Amino acid sequence: MTSQSLAMRTVLATTSSFGSDLPDSCHYLHRHGFNLQVNPLRRKLSEAELRQYLEEFRPVGLLAGLEEISAKTLSDAKSFLRVVSRVGAGMENVDASAAELHGIKVFRAADSVSPAVVELAIGLIFALARHVTWHDRLTRAGEWQKRQGILVTGKRVGVLGCGRIGSQLCLRMKALGCDVQGYDSFMDDAWFTHHGIYRAQTLDELYSTSDILSIHVPLTDGTRNILSVEAIAKIKTGALVVNTSRGALVDEAALYEALAAGKISGAALDVFANEPYQGPLATLENVILTPHIGSYAREVKQKMEMEAIDNLLLGLGCH
Repeated sequence: MTSQSLAMRTVLATTSSFGSDLPDSCHYLHRHGFNLQVNPLRRKLSEAELRQYLEEFRPVGLLAGLEEISAKTLSDAKSFLRVVSRVGAGMENVDASAAELHGIKVFRAADSVSPAVVELAIGLIFALARHVTWHDRLTRAGEWQKRQGILVTGKRVGVLGCGRIGSQLCLRMKALGCDVQGYDSFMDDAWFTHHGIYRAQTLDELYSTSDILSIHVPLTDGTRNILSVEAIAKIKTGALVVNTSRGALVDEAALYEALAAGKISGAALDVFANEPYQGPLATLENVILTPHIGSYAREVKQKMEMEAIDNLLLGLGCH
């Protein structure tokens, strides 16, 4: 087989740890006639690094992480790249219009991620409510101090975005004894009525009446900074805020000011406008920060990678 034919049957995986929990993924692709090349840096690639590896490996398929896949990158790869399959649910890092222009199919592994993100959001809510990370830090430092927390049971939990993840969070928090309300501009009333979930009529209502606010909307031009200075001013004083969706949904500077002033009692963030995060939120005791681990559970990671591979093969006409 010529080097060109080998290159045309290469699949490049750019996530930082692709296949580490799914060793058969390489063999699975081989059985379908593809060679798998993994991200040699084992970290999030810059746009320049992605272009370098695309040109080096000239893959017919890309199993993509969170790296920026711009119109320029797609244009440069249009002669060989046929499919971009996201190992994850989000699509905002892919210029979908440019992909369509160049005949490059784009898929996402949307169905696999939800359980892990829901569980993380719940864990962060309880950790905030009982100051778990604060108590852990002090106990490790030899300080036996106690800070009184609050019960989550009975609190009004506001869920901003009731799609795959947000809807499941609504149901879980209701089962835990919370008074749950959701806001989603795309869903009809039937789901809320069927499950007995109150539907907030406006964002202002959601913000001003929620004891705990959890964000689960995709990042679009319309949702960028949806938690703005103005929105944060409307949030119920003393509320807790959790974001496991996308960092750019939140004005981090405004959130910092609200947390420092006590307007918001605590926040837990798994996502940031720029990652890895380096900023003033890390100096606050009432903040929990995690390094974008929403989908990072072994079972979900395996399922997500397999879904992404199946989507890729479907796009290449192998299913």
